[in-house]
Amino acid sequence: MALHSSNKSLFIDSIIENITVIKHCINFKKENDNWEYGGEGILGVPAFILICSVIDAIGSYFRGTETTITFNEESYKIEKAGHHFYILNHEKLFKFSLSKKAVEDFYETYRCKLTHNNSLPENNFLYIGKEGDKCFELDKNGQIQKIYLKPLFKKTTEAVSLFLHYLDFFNFDGSHQLTKELVNRAKVRLNNQDIKDNSITGHTQTIVTNNNRDIEMNDV
Repeated sequence: MALHSSNKSLFIDSIIENITVIKHCINFKKENDNWEYGGEGILGVPAFILICSVIDAIGSYFRGTETTITFNEESYKIEKAGHHFYILNHEKLFKFSLSKKAVEDFYETYRCKLTHNNSLPENNFLYIGKEGDKCFELDKNGQIQKIYLKPLFKKTTEAVSLFLHYLDFFNFDGSHQLTKELVNRAKVRLNNQDIKDNSITGHTQTIVTNNNRDIEMNDV
């Protein structure tokens, strides 16, 4: 945790923190830790929730931009929070070729139910899997029935690596949709706030360096 002078640096640090914790969750073995509630395996639910947080965050960066995502040869823009997971089909980041229906199922059935309820509907499953496995198994209706965590995490770390490289050349400028939303949520700093306290996180500015280039992954 640290204080940051820009949205961009806080965003990058947060993504890396999430990846670090996901790795811990996936490497954790309940059977080696005398897990109080019995059973074996990894910390799968928190790992998946944090993977979704990373995907969500990357998708949010492209909300309100000209970047388009393709589903069945049709192009869609990321226009609202519910569209963030369209980024799974980004041709240079996650590189999946899922249907729009499958991505919406990923968001509604897995991300939302596990994030908000710590539960899954019947016959929807999280598996540990292996890095070389496929990430998803679909049912006869084209919806996701199984998600394999290790290969999905591998895909996510690869996407993060490319995305952070991309952020080396671009800023959250004042016209960016995410910047505007963060500005609208900014608060007045308390007079007694100790900004030298390294137990807090946040950032000390609202608007950061302008960058006149359009924000598109197509430039990568």
